Amino acid sequence: MTTKSMSYDHPTYTCRHVAPLNLPAVAASVSAGKFLALVDMKIKQVNIVMNIVGTNDSAGYGIYNGTTSVGAITMGTSSVGHIGTAYATDISISAGSFLDIRTLANSATLSCSAAIEYEVVPGATVTA
Repeated sequence: MTTKSMSYDHPTYTCRHVAPLNLPAVAASVSAGKFLALVDMKIKQVNIVMNIVGTNDSAGYGIYNGTTSVGAITMGTSSVGHIGTAYATDISISAGSFLDIRTLANSATLSCSAAIEYEVVPGATVTA
């Protein structure tokens, strides 16, 4: 595997990016989805929108940088289209690591979509 660095004036440094992630119904404390970092980046926020209503008022998602908790969003039994936001200001994710989104409580039906907003760290090493 080769690595290279982007120049400081590369356009990807001048804007934030958003990555989608589907979160299916899974048991409590189980990973519902992972966002892999291919470059060094900073997570700015995580937005989650409910697609299928949960069956537990405590249902939602914990957000982890590896094994360290960096935020949580409780979705509960809100209506479809409910949006939850976790402001994970400048959570550093290094190339090759991941952001893990795990369920908070058992819910037989809770299914959501996530949008992860991030920015690439200037001078980041790119794994190719």
